[in-house]
Amino acid sequence: MADDGSRNESEDELRRRARELFRDGLTASRGNGLRDAVNFFEESLALYLLLSGAERQRAVCLFNIGALSVRLGYYREAAVRYDESADLFHRIPGGQRDEADCLFGGGGARIRLNDFDGALKRLEGAALLLESMPEAGSPDVEIARARCLCNIGICLVMMHERTRIPVQFEQALEIYGRPDVVEQTGRDGADCARIVAAGRLMVGDVEGAVADLQRSQRLYLALNMLDEAMVVRALLALTLLFRASSCSISDEREHLLEEALNLAVGAALHVDRSRFRIDHPGDRRQWFLARVQSIMDLALAIAAESDAPGLISDLIAVWRTVGTLDMSKMRSRRGGDSVEYFASMAKSFAKTMLLMPAAEPAAAGTDADLGSAFIAGPAVGSQAAIAAHLPRRPGPRLLMPHLRVALADYTSASGCISAYR
Repeated sequence: MADDGSRNESEDELRRRARELFRDGLTASRGNGLRDAVNFFEESLALYLLLSGAERQRAVCLFNIGALSVRLGYYREAAVRYDESADLFHRIPGGQRDEADCLFGGGGARIRLNDFDGALKRLEGAALLLESMPEAGSPDVEIARARCLCNIGICLVMMHERTRIPVQFEQALEIYGRPDVVEQTGRDGADCARIVAAGRLMVGDVEGAVADLQRSQRLYLALNMLDEAMVVRALLALTLLFRASSCSISDEREHLLEEALNLAVGAALHVDRSRFRIDHPGDRRQWFLARVQSIMDLALAIAAESDAPGLISDLIAVWRTVGTLDMSKMRSRRGGDSVEYFASMAKSFAKTMLLMPAAEPAAAGTDADLGSAFIAGPAVGSQAAIAAHLPRRPGPRLLMPHLRVALADYTSASGCISAYR
């Protein structure tokens, strides 16, 4: 934070330092330093508060802190920062689109806090702003509106008992399917299809969910977004779980469970390994709680129902490890009823997946004074408490009792083997 002496500095010097801190925030956000990036943006904001005519710069700093806070899992902080940014953009001429992005981001943060009323209010406000813009109807604005519609659909599913998905889901999918929009959607179309599929599972439309999931997975794989494709894989496992919950034929039910288990374990192993991409233990834990734990729980639940105690012990053994030190990074740093049970578990997991709303907007506005706006990558990975802030990578394969390699049937990984103790 700026000290009192900052007020005696010339405005030019304050502006130069604020810009420098902002750029440091951008640099940190593009690597693994998400917490450092937040601190840089906070310091930049403190300096811009001392400058006159810097409302836009303050708004962009606040937006970026909000976007980073979401990716770190600090949703209450994100909701507050997005609201503050939206208020500033509301008073800035030409800030309509940026205000809509802030409202969208704040709505997404509130979905994760289960504040669906607050989320709905902001998302509907964002959609109205987009519809009233002079550029309304253009592919860029329509994509932003589709994001809002998709997250409005989440709120409506969670706020009311339904027998079919909200019309907003269908409207969003229709926008993403337009020929003039398809080439510009990026991950947005894939996110929407995944969210709509989870919504369909919540209302029991399994067949419709499978079609949307297949669409989503194709789009993610085309974009080489393997983590997201693995979340879809877990949802596909969930569709098999739904079918197993209503299957009265023992052999068919076992086959469905086996298929579901293969999908869920594979997805859980892949997503869990993602935690080693960043170094900070707090960030890894936030990612674990937000994204990984529900997939792990699904895999363990299916393994338990499949009467596979060996697999359960393997999963627990692998997931409680913290990896090994990555020396290459260290060197580079120098410088009840079975049917009811299944249905309940399936809906619970579908709800968890539904509450992963559409992607955050890239940034609220760009400004020549600040340079390009911030684009945050997702925070990745956490396991239980890890003491040291050190770079890590996945550990060796585990040799379990009776000379059995853990999860040998579910992974193609090779390399060294370590005895599990």
